[in-house]
Amino acid sequence: VDNLIYDNVSGYSFWHIAARDLKVKSFASHDDIKSGATVLALNWDGWVWPASITAIIDTTSELPESSDSCREELVLDSKPSENFKNSFLFSLSGELVGLIGNEGKIQPIFNFTSAINSLLKNKTIARAKLGVNYINLAIAVSGAVADSKGALISKDKSGTAILKNSAAEKAGLQEGDIILTVNGVEIGADNDL
Repeated sequence: VDNLIYDNVSGYSFWHIAARDLKVKSFASHDDIKSGATVLALNWDGWVWPASITAIIDTTSELPESSDSCREELVLDSKPSENFKNSFLFSLSGELVGLIGNEGKIQPIFNFTSAINSLLKNKTIARAKLGVNYINLAIAVSGAVADSKGALISKDKSGTAILKNSAAEKAGLQEGDIILTVNGVEIGADNDL
């Protein structure tokens, strides 16, 4: 291990290992991780544990939510044993799907992709951060209003809608604005901010 960096957003540490030929084919994208998929957990002792993904859940319980947090978790058909805490989850095709934390919670790898790419390129963690608290209208109104789309910028419990010195503040976004698309992708039930 020649470098260790702690990520404040996810609570994980990233290790840079001076090694070659590590057998990770690629990182699974959001679209690649689906309920019903068979996965294999692999721990540091070389043990393998097969499981199936039963759901991808959003752990946000309060509205509004932050645009800059890691909210999704994977749920498997059974809980990992102690032997598989702090281990890796792979698809049958060899893609890295997720990380099993020391509490047994499974973070999908797409929560870390931008941090990993930044580490590989810049040797530091940098993520794109919008800096808003918002309510996903498609989820909040859940069919009460036809075709509800977008992210309504709204204050959180502390009274903050736009973080100071954030990209959102620099762009002139304000509380009450509704973000409809980001890079041509519509914000809705299937695409959260």
